[in-house]
Amino acid sequence: MPNNIVFRRLRAAARVAPRALLLIRPKRRTPPVESAPATSRDSDAVVPSTSSTSITTVVDPVSAVTVLAAAVARKPEQTPLIVMRTSRDAAKDILILSLEALSESADAFPPLKSAVGGLLYFTKRVELVSGNKEQIGEIYAQIDAFAASLVRAIPDATVLSPAHEAAILSLAEDINAVCVDMEVIARQRLFWRFLRAKPHSAQLQRMMKCLKRADRSFTRTILAGVDVQTSRTLAAVQSTREELQAVKTCPSQVDDRTLSIFPSLR
Repeated sequence: MPNNIVFRRLRAAARVAPRALLLIRPKRRTPPVESAPATSRDSDAVVPSTSSTSITTVVDPVSAVTVLAAAVARKPEQTPLIVMRTSRDAAKDILILSLEALSESADAFPPLKSAVGGLLYFTKRVELVSGNKEQIGEIYAQIDAFAASLVRAIPDATVLSPAHEAAILSLAEDINAVCVDMEVIARQRLFWRFLRAKPHSAQLQRMMKCLKRADRSFTRTILAGVDVQTSRTLAAVQSTREELQAVKTCPSQVDDRTLSIFPSLR
């Protein structure tokens, strides 16, 4: 009787053991199947759903590196603020280069070089005084126009009339006075400049008005000098014309020197 009981237990254990081994046996990994390129017919077909809950994604390492490199090399799009800042910096650099070239060409007359140097100093310090970018751009444009008027009024610094010299001296004094006011503000610490930004902006407006008045005064002086020179030239031409008319009416008064100058009187 006991042998029968032992035999039954062994037979039951033999039946249960294969099932347990099947449960703990690791599943075989199936290799990923490369999908064929999709066509128009494949896109219209319905993909059957599988009972598996895990989805295996196949990543091509070459394409992944390419995408990553493209993402790193891609530059961010420039916003309007960046474009505005870039254009303003370019305008400042061009203005500084033109003023430096004008200063080098004004070595023949030191007061003119001093006036151009004052404009150059003002251009380099204006961003320390004001944080208003629109105001800074307007100041750059005004100084550029100022420098252009100097070039038109004085094409050659080696040939200057007394009127030109007097006008340039007055202009240099006005510009240097404005630069002194600018230096007072620029020497302040950044903290105080930040706190006094609004008063400094108002002072900068007054400085620009002073520069505008100096430009107008210089232009008026130059034009007045040109008018005086033109009047003198016309008076000299008129006098010479009258003398020639008198010589034609009285040929006996013509000497050899006059005949050598005006052969048509022979």
